[in-house]
Amino acid sequence: MSHVRIVTVAVAALAMLASVHAQESREPDKKQAAAFRKVQQLLDERLVDRTVFTKEMPLAKLLDALAKQFPKDAKITLRFDRDAFGDKAAEIAASPIRLRASTVHTTLRDVLDQAIGQFKSKVDYRIDDKEIVVTTAKNAAFTAEYDIGEVVESPELGGKSGVAWRK
Repeated sequence: MSHVRIVTVAVAALAMLASVHAQESREPDKKQAAAFRKVQQLLDERLVDRTVFTKEMPLAKLLDALAKQFPKDAKITLRFDRDAFGDKAAEIAASPIRLRASTVHTTLRDVLDQAIGQFKSKVDYRIDDKEIVVTTAKNAAFTAEYDIGEVVESPELGGKSGVAWRK
């Protein structure tokens, strides 16, 4: 009988430790989060001069031309992930890209979306805190953490409050 109690107490103790560990709040790296937001903002600024891209050009050349249009103080790189594509890297980098006509200035996100949309294979881009990488769809996948504390503390921000929030 005493062995059963010891096992029960041990299991209960492990469950409590796991619960405490799960409840520990992880503080995100604020500098990294700020840098990531800066890259997101850069993607959505209308800083790309479309007149540079009136003719069809290889993906690698398009990426170089885009990088030259970044603000000088951006400190962000745009690169093609040759390792991710393996034997097909040269073929993909040389693939001709033609952007559709639109306003004179557009966003970097729009240009990247148009470019990767022209591939039959799974090409995508990944956003990091210091670079934007054109890579495979598999390598572009990432996990993002968001602080939702304000929403949890103020449920009226989510559209419900009081009793409706608790149901």
